[in-house]
Amino acid sequence: MIFWREDEKWDACKFCGAPRYKPSDGRTKIPYNRMWYLPIGDRLKRLYQSEKTASAMRWHAEHESAEEEMCHPSYAAEWKKIQQLHPRFAEGPRNVYLGLVCPVIICYGL
Repeated sequence: MIFWREDEKWDACKFCGAPRYKPSDGRTKIPYNRMWYLPIGDRLKRLYQSEKTASAMRWHAEHESAEEEMCHPSYAAEWKKIQQLHPRFAEGPRNVYLGLVCPVIICYGL
């Protein structure tokens, strides 16, 4: 459970009753887990700052391999469909295709 907005003041999970904080004898409450949020744009920019990870991020646009051999999602029909629908986006080798759990692909241009 994420203790946020209307659930921010809860001390236990509303589904299973598990405590939010570790038992302690101090005044400071120590949570069992924390979730940190880093916006996707900042994370992608950071990946492009390193020469090693930047080349891996551009691999989908720069790689060459044998015909009919699928070794990367860029060979998939869905990827090619996105390139047909958005040709200007597909031109940029630094543009990122993010695949989600649902059948939608989000394109993020840098």
